[in-house]
Amino acid sequence: MQTTTTMFSGAITTAFIAGVTTGYLYHLKSEEIAAKKKKLAGQAKKAVEQAKKAAQQAEKKAAEQAKKVAQQAHIAEQAKENQSNSKVEDDKDFEGESDFEDSYETESDYESDEDLFVPPEIPLSQLAPHDESRMALIVRTDLGMEKGKAAAQCAHAALACYKATMKYDMDMLNRWEHRGQAKITLKCRSQEEMDELFAKAISLGIVAKIIHDAGRTQIAAGSATVLGLGPAPKSVLDEITGKLKLY
Repeated sequence: MQTTTTMFSGAITTAFIAGVTTGYLYHLKSEEIAAKKKKLAGQAKKAVEQAKKAAQQAEKKAAEQAKKVAQQAHIAEQAKENQSNSKVEDDKDFEGESDFEDSYETESDYESDEDLFVPPEIPLSQLAPHDESRMALIVRTDLGMEKGKAAAQCAHAALACYKATMKYDMDMLNRWEHRGQAKITLKCRSQEEMDELFAKAISLGIVAKIIHDAGRTQIAAGSATVLGLGPAPKSVLDEITGKLKLY
């Protein structure tokens, strides 16, 4: 009887322990499942955030790329427009230059300048042997010449002065050529002012040439456009051009 009771008590104890163990294991399994679910939820949330961030970065990059393309297109359009405008200006200058050349070759007033020039007894190259030499090109502003036309007229004046100086003072010409061929472009306000500058230059023994236009493009025929002076010592030129402003 005692043995039977003992066996029954042992069975109950075993069953109790088994039940407790099963419940504990179930509890552990539930916690593990919950932890896994929580981990998966966290991973899913992180993946969503990463995808959202990647989409924002892609959108930002696409916007920057579109902006860059638009800027490049704008720059290209401006360059094309500038090139077109430059071509128009070049065409204008080119069309006018043939007329400038005609005026240079056919204008009788141009030749008359030489009749007024009297070479000084002492050449300017000897008068100021150590002074800087330069050529001055004086443009009339009251004529309203465009830059291309004024540049062509200055070129005519420079060449005319060069050719004249070859006849009268090769030492001065050589010094000017070998020391940088300095030129300065100045402006005067009228024909009267240009005539006064011309007369003063002649009186000082400086080569002076006035260029006249044929009048086929922008200004009236026979208009005096540019006065070329020199090359001559800077100190002598300054007596004539010292108060003139740059063109």
